[in-house]
Amino acid sequence: MNIALQSPFPPYRGGIATFGRYMLEHLQNRNGAGTVNGINFRRLYPPLLFPGSSQYTEPPVFLPGVQDVVHSYNPFSWKHAAVKINALKPDVYVYTHWHPFFCASQLSIIGKLRALHPGIRVAGLLHNVIPHEGFPFQHRLSTALFKQTDIPFVLSSQTQSEYTGLLPDSKPVRLYHPVYEQDLPATSRSTLRDRFGVQPDETALLFFGLIRPYKGLDVLLRALHGIDLHKNKIRLFIAGEFYTKRDPYDELLEASGSERITLIDRFVRDDEAAELMTLCDAMVLPYRSASQSGILSNAINFGLPVIASNLPGLSDQVVHGKTGLLVEAGGVDSLRDALMAIKQPDMLERMRTNTLKLKKQYSWTRFAQLLLDHLNN
Repeated sequence: MNIALQSPFPPYRGGIATFGRYMLEHLQNRNGAGTVNGINFRRLYPPLLFPGSSQYTEPPVFLPGVQDVVHSYNPFSWKHAAVKINALKPDVYVYTHWHPFFCASQLSIIGKLRALHPGIRVAGLLHNVIPHEGFPFQHRLSTALFKQTDIPFVLSSQTQSEYTGLLPDSKPVRLYHPVYEQDLPATSRSTLRDRFGVQPDETALLFFGLIRPYKGLDVLLRALHGIDLHKNKIRLFIAGEFYTKRDPYDELLEASGSERITLIDRFVRDDEAAELMTLCDAMVLPYRSASQSGILSNAINFGLPVIASNLPGLSDQVVHGKTGLLVEAGGVDSLRDALMAIKQPDMLERMRTNTLKLKKQYSWTRFAQLLLDHLNN
């Protein structure tokens, strides 16, 4: 089976591009004599609509054999993109979807591919079905794309429910978000804690990832208002670039006891993320909504217990009391209680052990084989 896998890949940065890189590598390793060709974007977001400092890794990283083909916002290029993809003679075209902005380009490419190759099958790897922030005509655009998809793959119970909400008679294939297989840093945990000013008897919490309203950083900061961070020996690390106005968060930071809160306001490289997840004791995911979370998958890789909102996109991979604590989404008081409860050393150690056991269950090897099995059927 020959597969054309269309996704953001490096040098684009962020979780979707990282997911694409891992998926490409593992499908290539398990697809036997078949080929798996990576189809990248020539242009992803229009600069005026991109809220961050850069769309690209620094320094840029390029994957061998991946072609830059799709210009997401130039309609005159979409026919040519389909011709280039068809030249690879794929049996299956797998597109990656996370936002309705990209539906128009995908619909055009799929239509032309089917005209060139009537027998081609189309699969969609759907990170999001409903976007976290509203977008014009989002349901109409997404429904039109999904109707052209022969094999829809979703990654959580939340996205499965959203998909069947748009197409009630559909049966999407539910997989999961695999655990990123990132190595531990060369520097020891104790040395890292010393470097970042964390004492052995302190509890270090981590909020990680691009800062957007739905991720609930404000809920976390409000929960900290009722805690004496110095007395309770708590430190918080916030690592991620703001994709929203920062001023309201600065006010909350000041009121929360900012001398025990470290803010890293920029895109954090993988090696830096590995250091933070190694030195910290728990991850906090106070999301208001969630499809699933690559950050949660990162936490599992490093054996990092989580405090997460009790939302289907997160609770699929968090067992309350065993690998983390689930709290009411948007609930300041319940989050505050969990922040205090997870400080117990015996709880943290037990959860860390249980979390590390999840790595095999949510492995990339298993994910790639499941995906290939469904594509072959």
